[in-house]
Amino acid sequence: MRNLYLDLICVLIFGIATTGETAIVPTLKAIYHDLTKHFHDSSFLHHKVHGKYRDCSELRSVNNGMPGLYNISFNGTFVPVRCYYNGTNAYTIIQQRLSGNVDFNRKLAEYAAGFGSATGDFWLGLNIIRRLVELGNTKLQIVMTSWPPSQQTIVANYGYFSIGTQAQGWALSVGNYNGPVADDLSYSNGKVFYTSDVPDPNLCAVHQRGGWWYNYCSYAFLNGYYYRNGKYVPPGQFYDGIYWKDWLGYDYSLMQVTMAVSP
Repeated sequence: MRNLYLDLICVLIFGIATTGETAIVPTLKAIYHDLTKHFHDSSFLHHKVHGKYRDCSELRSVNNGMPGLYNISFNGTFVPVRCYYNGTNAYTIIQQRLSGNVDFNRKLAEYAAGFGSATGDFWLGLNIIRRLVELGNTKLQIVMTSWPPSQQTIVANYGYFSIGTQAQGWALSVGNYNGPVADDLSYSNGKVFYTSDVPDPNLCAVHQRGGWWYNYCSYAFLNGYYYRNGKYVPPGQFYDGIYWKDWLGYDYSLMQVTMAVSP
């Protein structure tokens, strides 16, 4: 991408020099702005650090709170994650929906291991999330953004977050909610994690096309199908978008979502 942008800028500069066409200048400025924005967004830069760190909190000792992509150590391997910091809080992102480029209708084994890319849409993996909880990452922050033109971003915080072991079905536990809209995730409290190949008794995982802690079915559903432009009509009788019921409704699919844990 960087070479493409540089090539375009060189073409525009050559055009101005040879034709004197100043109308090209606004286009050049726009491309330059896009280029600098892309390469200065530290939250997407991959930082290499020496040593084995298990979460973004441990990484703070060497990255001085610099957000970005880092490798954390898990079961003898390195897993790329995105970290961000706010005051004393060190957040490890466990789920991310940015563009709809990854299908979230996956088997349970895939949800256990994780899928996608930390630079785009991804799920970190139930096994790693459980490990993060064991390390003391028992707070959850959910950041949700709606679509333009009336784009808004809201933040939902849970002072307590945990999931069980694999033998316990990775059952969800959340509490101490703080946010601008009603607490919709607590409807899934105590529920195990289901997917379409290992479905819940009500077959919500089959109809909603994504893994989740299903009750019947869910008030908050962040692993749904990525519909564009907000309002949508599901193909069946179950709302299956990315929604938070008491913010914009079952039938509004959000543009971006991140879920992150911290100590």
